[in-house]
Amino acid sequence: MPIPETLSHIHLQGRTRGVGGRLLPRALILLIVASVCVSLALPTGFAGWDDLHYLQAAQRWIAEGAHVPANHWATRLPYVLTIAASLRLFGLSVFALTVPNTILFALTLLLV
Repeated sequence: MPIPETLSHIHLQGRTRGVGGRLLPRALILLIVASVCVSLALPTGFAGWDDLHYLQAAQRWIAEGAHVPANHWATRLPYVLTIAASLRLFGLSVFALTVPNTILFALTLLLV
C-alpha cells in the first residue's frame, strides 16, 4: 500500500519539501509579519500602571546595570530585560516599548 504524500512530504511544482524544507521558514516569516501588523493596527500601548513600573525597572537596568530589584515588577527579569534591550537599541519611544511585546506575541503564536 503506498504511503500518502501528505504524511511524509508535500509535492509542489515537482519539488519535494519535507518538514525541514522552506515551508517552515516562510510560515515563520508570515507569522512574524502578521503579529507585527496586528500589534500596530490594534495598539494598546504602555498605558497601565504595571507598564510604568516595567519601564522604570528597565530604565534602572540601563542606568545602573545589575542590581537588587526594588519591587516585584523589577524581579520579572525576562520581561524587564527585553524592554531594557529594546530601549538600548531603539531609544525611549513607543516603538521601543512595543517591540518586546510583539516578539513575545509571535513566540506565543508559534507555541500554540
